[in-house]
Amino acid sequence: MVNKWVCLNGQLMPENQASIPITDRGFLFGDGLFTTLRVEQGQVEFWQSHLERLVHQCHQLRLIFPRLDFKWIEELIRLNLAHKGIWRLKMMITGGDERYLSLPLRQSSIQLLTLQSYKLEPFTPCRLTLYPSPIVKPTAHLKSLSYLDRLYVYDYANLKGYDDAVVCNCEAYLLETAFSNLFWIKNCQLYIPDPSLSYLQGIFLTNLIKYLKFPIHFFKGGIEDIPNEATIFISNSLNHLRPVTEIDHRIFSRHLDLEKQLQEVIQLALSNNRYP
Repeated sequence: MVNKWVCLNGQLMPENQASIPITDRGFLFGDGLFTTLRVEQGQVEFWQSHLERLVHQCHQLRLIFPRLDFKWIEELIRLNLAHKGIWRLKMMITGGDERYLSLPLRQSSIQLLTLQSYKLEPFTPCRLTLYPSPIVKPTAHLKSLSYLDRLYVYDYANLKGYDDAVVCNCEAYLLETAFSNLFWIKNCQLYIPDPSLSYLQGIFLTNLIKYLKFPIHFFKGGIEDIPNEATIFISNSLNHLRPVTEIDHRIFSRHLDLEKQLQEVIQLALSNNRYP
């Protein structure tokens, strides 16, 4: 079995040799951030966007951003023989090793880069359910290491036989799914949940909006407020895009010409956002 390699605090090492201290705040409290990038044929997608968000969110958490050299990622790709196929690159930063119950300005203690082969989900329609309870978190706009709630939502959907679940706030406004953004299109108009709501707008959706150039509308409403003629999608950095044909027993139609148009826009966005 070929050993996987990781990069821990700038040092490349076999995965089975990497360890973190039990005093690390990422372990104790989920104090820290991460971002997940798609690597295809050895190239990292939307690298600059992911890096800028990670730096910005470290600032929001009062974490001093550590040194990060892209050469570490290139070497990680080489050592893991990741120049072919699709891989998941995960970059994690933890919030120090002090046990205080506050978030002062602080140095990060762990910076971990991992790379794993990724089995791409097929471009097939998916079915979503609604998570039955509202979810409101002060850190919802952050890519936080505290991720158990999303696993819980995803598990709920799977146990009901769905691909994922849509979460709402206390006003029953649609926000996102466990692992993806939700958006829809009608008459060449793009609708996304209002950015003022408590959710994370992903890197992929942000870039899709930029290159699609459809008029954009910010939406505050529930499932009943989505028109029957809407074409619905979920998106994230790993799988890019999937059409949605059902949300909690409401059926929506696919629009194959629109799907083709979106795929062309994605390729245009990627042609300008692959690194190196």
